[in-house]
Amino acid sequence: MKTKEINIVGAGLAGSEIAYQLAKRGLKVNLYEGKGKHKNLVQKLETFAELVCSNSFRSVSKENAIGILKEELKLLDSLILKTAYEVQVPGDDALSVDRELFSAKITATLLNHPNISIIYDEFTTIDPQQVTVIAAGPLISPNFETELKKLIGNKALYYYDGSAPIITKAGIDFTKAYYGGRHSDQKDYIICPLTEQEFRQLVTELVNAKRVIIPAFEKYFKGCQPIEIMAQTSQKILLNGPMSSNKLLNQNGEQPFAVVQLRQDNVIDSLYNLVGWQTNLTWPEQKRIIKQFIPGLADVEIVRYGVLHKNNYINAPKVLNQYLQFRQNSNIFFAGQIIGVEGYLESAASGLLCALNVYQYMIELPLIKLPSETVLGSLINYVTNPKQKDLKPMKANIGILPTLDTKFSSKSAKNLAIYQRAMEKLKETIKKYQIEI
Repeated sequence: MKTKEINIVGAGLAGSEIAYQLAKRGLKVNLYEGKGKHKNLVQKLETFAELVCSNSFRSVSKENAIGILKEELKLLDSLILKTAYEVQVPGDDALSVDRELFSAKITATLLNHPNISIIYDEFTTIDPQQVTVIAAGPLISPNFETELKKLIGNKALYYYDGSAPIITKAGIDFTKAYYGGRHSDQKDYIICPLTEQEFRQLVTELVNAKRVIIPAFEKYFKGCQPIEIMAQTSQKILLNGPMSSNKLLNQNGEQPFAVVQLRQDNVIDSLYNLVGWQTNLTWPEQKRIIKQFIPGLADVEIVRYGVLHKNNYINAPKVLNQYLQFRQNSNIFFAGQIIGVEGYLESAASGLLCALNVYQYMIELPLIKLPSETVLGSLINYVTNPKQKDLKPMKANIGILPTLDTKFSSKSAKNLAIYQRAMEKLKETIKKYQIEI
């Protein structure tokens, strides 16, 4: 039995995308969002689709998976993606946004849609007779976690995720810092250069700094690993990762030993975040290290400290089918980071596909399976594949797409061919299922 209205649990990136996609197709939805009453550790805004870890949707290049995913979502009319472009701020080859404007515009779109009813309350009871989409995000409340375990059993897994500090631009010392960009002539980042001695000292401070205590049984997800854990594991991880100075030359054309990159965080260009500096250090330690050991930042104000927080995701290969539908009850769907996708755009994309399948389910048409040659199709196949024995959260990447047998002159040429194949396959799927955009 199916009810006419659809419950959506959570107004994050996935939930907001789902609500929009279903509402524009004429279905009535109840969108539940409980943070107005009880915010979790990382939520700061009252609005929907809040970006808590970074303000970047990553690269727009068609030569990598996240760029290809953007092109797929353009074809499918993603609310999250088109809103991101509307509030874009400079970010080299990345799609970076003003996070407050982004969230406000998403909220306004949903509030003003006649088919969407917003319920500012925690969703605590899953009715098996009600068509429900669980897009509660990675930070579910204790009450809902209990309800979820009743539904799926003790299959919820845990990992930790982090957010980076945000500082004021006004306090940056540009006699030490400079503008730079790794991928183009546009110098959209502020670069804080370090000598080898300064880098070694900074690493020592990170390793020895006081941290917020977390339960030992929890595990890190490497996609958003804290800067101090990277420093503790290997200095090479930092030098090849967030502190790489590759192509970030100073005004004299010299390449520093290492860098700390700062990325614009709002449209008016007053706030910057420390790229790749997700952290679980105590706030006093963050302040001490940023001001004393990163060149050029002695006088900045830290407007938001980094935090490390618990993220939940389900054992999707056992719980869900390939349509993001609960195996034991076809009325229940899941989407977003809770299914094991990692990343803003990946979460929104999973929500979009989930919405298409909820719509097909409601009007009793065949559910949609995207080809594995598309980035979204490969990602959903990865997290729902029953052969997947030990699911780890996964970002969009070329490695999970089927390979091409043709030989190419370069990696760039190969990836562009993968992009073209993805577009062709997606267009075929849109035609096959007669998906209205």
